[in-house]
Amino acid sequence: MAYRHGVYIQETPTQLTPPVQVDSALPVAFGTAPIHRLEDPVAAVNVPMIFYGYQEAVMAIGYSDDWTRFTLAEMLYSQFMVHNISPLVCVNIWNPLENAEDAAAVELQVLKGAVEIDDAMAMISTVSVLKAGDGAYVRGTDYSLAYDGDKLVITVLGGGKIPADVAALTVTYKKAVIDGIEAADIIGGIDPGTKKRSGIELADEVFLRFQKSPGFLLAPGWSDEPGVAAALMSKAKSLNSGNFSCIALLDFPTGGQVSNYSAVPEWKNNNGYNSPYAFGDWPCVAIDG
Repeated sequence: MAYRHGVYIQETPTQLTPPVQVDSALPVAFGTAPIHRLEDPVAAVNVPMIFYGYQEAVMAIGYSDDWTRFTLAEMLYSQFMVHNISPLVCVNIWNPLENAEDAAAVELQVLKGAVEIDDAMAMISTVSVLKAGDGAYVRGTDYSLAYDGDKLVITVLGGGKIPADVAALTVTYKKAVIDGIEAADIIGGIDPGTKKRSGIELADEVFLRFQKSPGFLLAPGWSDEPGVAAALMSKAKSLNSGNFSCIALLDFPTGGQVSNYSAVPEWKNNNGYNSPYAFGDWPCVAIDG
């Protein structure tokens, strides 16, 4: 039997530190997520989803650095990338299929076996790569699709029907439109016909689905709207028919009449931000910009 003499090492990749789990302060956030980048975006509309890690959350509701339009993306970044705390419950209220627009067919140059759709609002489930004659190539057989940042990349697959020396591909898709979101969409309610909840009203389903009571209710980017704040405060005071209560985290405006801290108390009182079940913040808290 041979023996190895001396000292030898074997390196293994460093594992990511798992998020610290804190059930007693469960945040429940309402807003918009880039679900147009998912294969089945409708499955992520007005449904509470619980996440224990960043990758899991991105696969379920997508991610974008455009936090102005996609407010839940900021929540994912803060919770998992900055503070590394779980779990987190998110409720996306945006349905990208409702106002999607047909984008004009474009011919894209193939570079190193791939083409890029430089449109952050392209709906991945609607992309079609057209053949030169008639019909379309088959996804998964002839090409694959995946978002890389804000660009949708089409990769030609070997063994498929797309010629290896193809110079350009003609592509069609639908473009998601998110500009029409209003405070009423965040507030939500209960449909009298279907009895289905939407928006902030879904806070009552968190315990029923996950056996965890919300600790904080948030609507990032929206809670400086008095109507949204009122809905958050009301729900925080009485969850699940009064069986639970929690805290609503609210933002005050940082411009206009409230551009100076001395104007905050008057604006706060005039707009009803006075619940003992709420914390109001001014200015908005920031880390590293």
